Amino acid sequence: MANDHVHPPIADATLKATALLIAMGRPLAQRLVAKLNEEELRLISRTAKTLPLMNRAVVAALVEEFAGSFIDQIANTTPDVEIDAILNEGLGAEAAGRLFTPPKAEMPQSMWPQIFNTEPVRIAAAISEETNPVVAAALSQMPPPIASQVLALMEPARRGHIARCLLDMKAQSPLALKVIETELYSKLNAVDPGKLAGENRKKLAALLNGLGREGAYDVLQSLSSDDPAGASAIEALLFDFDDVSKLNPPSRVTLFDSINPEQIILALSGANSNITEMVLSALGARARRMVEAELNAKAHVADAHVADDKSIAARRAIADAALTLLESGRIQLQQNPG
Repeated sequence: MANDHVHPPIADATLKATALLIAMGRPLAQRLVAKLNEEELRLISRTAKTLPLMNRAVVAALVEEFAGSFIDQIANTTPDVEIDAILNEGLGAEAAGRLFTPPKAEMPQSMWPQIFNTEPVRIAAAISEETNPVVAAALSQMPPPIASQVLALMEPARRGHIARCLLDMKAQSPLALKVIETELYSKLNAVDPGKLAGENRKKLAALLNGLGREGAYDVLQSLSSDDPAGASAIEALLFDFDDVSKLNPPSRVTLFDSINPEQIILALSGANSNITEMVLSALGARARRMVEAELNAKAHVADAHVADDKSIAARRAIADAALTLLESGRIQLQQNPG
């Protein structure tokens, strides 16, 4: 500890700068020297050779002097002026200016054009429960051809009253028109409950299809006690690999034309003879020979059931393909499946 006071304070400014670079550590010092020019770097390099041993007392004195200088520098500085100067010098005047320029307020987008593009019958239905002045205000915002079609769809007894409201209409408040616009747009874009219920049934059917026949029908039995019609609608959407027997023969051909032979081979591995023959009969001659050959080879392998998981996945994929084709109308179920 006695050596802490051996050396006198460093007086020369270049010596102090050099000592501070050493004291602050390499990572920070390296970033600072990158900003110095060659002459300054050479001066620091020469000065470092004359520095005394950097003991604790020397470093403490330097830090204290630097801190005092820093405090003196900012003591009478206005913060916002100083930050402006720092940002302007660091970012450039243009970039700094953008920071202080508030973004332009976006004008609310009009929804009327989207309303106009809706079928007039839907517009009429959406505003039919509104009062005559509100209907008149809505019609006043529409192009005459559209307004005429909507008015023609209103009840005959109301048309005269709506026309009178249009004739007597005064200047409309922008806020009132915005309320009418928003309300009409919301009604036209509301989700149809019937459509939503149909989508929910499809989602549930897709989930039940993944449970297998027994698991799906256990769930349906539970649902039918509360909602027999809903359960029946969902049951109509269920389809597994064995249900290919419910397709008419041309539809089976269409279905298996869209499935690659490797997937058919996997699906028929371990399948019962009736379904196997039904699928084979839907294949073209070349595909049938290929599938039969592979199935015969598998039948002589001792561990033929190793691919059970892949077979299940292949059957589900074929069933899903059938559901897609049924929904698009490209294949049909038999009228009286036996």
